[in-house]
Amino acid sequence: MQSQSRYPAPRITLLSDFGLQDEYVAVLKGVILGICPSAKIVDISHLVPPQDVAGASLLLSRAAPFFPEGTVHLAIVDPQVGSDRAILVIASQGHLFVGPDNGLFSFLFEKDTNFRIFRVNLALLEGPPASATFHGRDIMAPLAAKLAGGADPASLGTEISADLCRKLARSRPRRVGSTLHGEIIRVDTFGNLCSNLQQSDFTHGVPLAALTVILGDGRVVPLVRTYAEAGHRPVIALFDSNGFLEIACNLGNAAQQLALGPGAPLIVVENLSGTAEEIDTQRKI
Repeated sequence: MQSQSRYPAPRITLLSDFGLQDEYVAVLKGVILGICPSAKIVDISHLVPPQDVAGASLLLSRAAPFFPEGTVHLAIVDPQVGSDRAILVIASQGHLFVGPDNGLFSFLFEKDTNFRIFRVNLALLEGPPASATFHGRDIMAPLAAKLAGGADPASLGTEISADLCRKLARSRPRRVGSTLHGEIIRVDTFGNLCSNLQQSDFTHGVPLAALTVILGDGRVVPLVRTYAEAGHRPVIALFDSNGFLEIACNLGNAAQQLALGPGAPLIVVENLSGTAEEIDTQRKI
């Protein structure tokens, strides 16, 4: 395993559901800096909804690729803290990931098949016994700091296959003829309704004008390229910066206005022309 020590300023990202009101995030940073004083720490987010492993997995998969090789990503959304769930170190595309084996790395496993996974052997770790409720402080933050300082993941545990890791069960886009069925999977800070449908799911070369976006209750949403194209239309659909289809309100909050959230169905019809009534019939296929 290639050492990270060749980087003059080790980089560590943090992702958690700890919030910003309490001392938890500061404690993580204190532990990391105590072991690796030269570390540059970047917060991805600490406002993941409590115990939202799926949401954290998505955020991690979207943010991590934009960091330089050699970055260590510490992700702590850990509803089973104190149980016998494993703690993992994953080497993927020049990055290292540290976190609990609870499905947190599901999106990572989908994006990359060339990785190495190590189940951490807690008996090999130095330090006082871990508390039953704060493994982020007592186990995972020290691990991330040691890895950023050049520790070899292979020295910390046993290499395992992805088949032995927990993965989240989640819905996949489904095609029925010229219709794609998806759903909303998260609501972002702006109230945009982010779906699991992405541009690669559609027939190659189909222009935006040939796609009709329909909400679960039959409402047709105009598909535009940018927020600025919304004009006076209250609700729009567009592809976000990661290529996923989202429902938005220009200068507004789509989740509040539409009273929709994760799990709400979404349908896109390719090459369909006709009245709203005809579209409503098509959505029932």
